[in-house]
Amino acid sequence: AVTISDIASMGAAPVALVLAAGLDRPERLRGITTGAHECCTEYGCRLVGGDIDAHDECTLVTTGLGRVAAQHLVRRSGAVPGDLVGVVGNCGCAQAGLDGFSEHWTALVMPHPRVREGQALGRAGASAMMDISDGLALSLYDLAAASGVGMEVTMANIPLPEGVPEPAASRYALFGGGDFGLLFACPEHCWPVSGVDGVIIGRVVEGAGVRID
Repeated sequence: AVTISDIASMGAAPVALVLAAGLDRPERLRGITTGAHECCTEYGCRLVGGDIDAHDECTLVTTGLGRVAAQHLVRRSGAVPGDLVGVVGNCGCAQAGLDGFSEHWTALVMPHPRVREGQALGRAGASAMMDISDGLALSLYDLAAASGVGMEVTMANIPLPEGVPEPAASRYALFGGGDFGLLFACPEHCWPVSGVDGVIIGRVVEGAGVRID
């Protein structure tokens, strides 16, 4: 799911994945490959092979291939001043699950890559995009740096993990990793995008860095 999310963040459709598994216990192989196959099937791609080895701990590495028309490919480096900045998916839910909020446990252990939304944003003309696996704050900085721009963000617009009190909710939303929503920039005339349940949290500006409120 993590690798499929990277493919989705470029506006692409996942086609095939390979899995390298370092196994501390060989009997784990069947469950791992069954789960990987089911995940691939859910998002329209195939688990086509990989590698197996013995290891002191269970280690999984996946590599994915995706397909997208050249005109719909989205990189991190295309945002320009005046673009809107938006997110798809709540932020901070995986961190909330890790810290004991049981209603968010599945967000941590069963991430759902935004394949359909990524393709829709790419077709609509998104100028830059990445997934939010490293946390929203760091992702904002990464996208701004790759595009050579700054960003101004309104905290009240950021979707927070439900049922988590403040200030933890805001802290999780900004700095918690493990969520596989999408962060994107797009020209104002492209938004809203049909089929994309996202929110606009700010705007691309001249300069560098990220400013909140």
